[in-house]
Amino acid sequence: MKKLTAFAFLIILSAFVFYANFMSAGNVVIEPVETVIEPVETVIEPVETVIEPVETVIEPVETVIEPVETVIEPVETVIEPVETVIEPVETVIEPVETVIEPVETVIVNQKKFIAGKNYIVLDKAIETETGSQVEVRELFWYFCPHCFTVHPLLDNWLKTMDSSAQFILQPAVFPGWEYGASFYYVLEELGEVDRLHGALFNAIHIQKLQFKTQQDFVAWLAFNGVDEEKANKAYSSFSIKIAVNKAKANTYKYRVPGVPAFIVNGKYMVNGTSAGSAEKIFEVIDYLIQKESQ
Repeated sequence: MKKLTAFAFLIILSAFVFYANFMSAGNVVIEPVETVIEPVETVIEPVETVIEPVETVIEPVETVIEPVETVIEPVETVIEPVETVIEPVETVIEPVETVIEPVETVIVNQKKFIAGKNYIVLDKAIETETGSQVEVRELFWYFCPHCFTVHPLLDNWLKTMDSSAQFILQPAVFPGWEYGASFYYVLEELGEVDRLHGALFNAIHIQKLQFKTQQDFVAWLAFNGVDEEKANKAYSSFSIKIAVNKAKANTYKYRVPGVPAFIVNGKYMVNGTSAGSAEKIFEVIDYLIQKESQ
């Protein structure tokens, strides 16, 4: 600041001298003034600058990212149908003469049964009573528990029996079995086989009824709605005796070792032992029916 003051003073002084000279030119005499400028000592005091350290604290900033729900708008794509026109091609196949030799194959339900194992081939074929149809004949006895077990299986099988076959019931007659055979032929004579055949099995094996005499059997028939007089007449008829004797002859003719036994087309015998179980009897019979139908 002191330097500026001295400098300003010099400028004013110079101006003053210039003005004096100017005035002297116009006969104005200005006496010179002696100006003594005292030197000014300028002392610049050093300034100690202290920079105080500043503690900087950075506060943590919690950043929360808001979830953004993105919705993708479905785009409907429409495929324009393209009309394709296939030109017809005329194909001419030359006929080829093919000769196929016949092969005898009998398979039922993808199973093949073996003679001598699953069924017995009779030594001599017996004439059947069913014409062109395959005869399936059951030999049974009302008092046989195995026949009672097979009966409902037989009923179910008859519903699906092949149309090329025909079923025949025949009581087996071994010594002492005549009265049981008579029961069946009386039912047949009276037209009651379909209604009372299964009921008679149940009466013997479930209800445990005793049929030791003709009167026992006729009383049971009367209880089931059969005219008692007609029942006694049928039981005592000559035709029943003939039918029982014929059944006895057939029993020995077919050489069945026991009952129940099934004879297929007079050639094959099937029973639970050969088939492996009561259920499999009818699988073997179906096999034999198809074998005989070819």
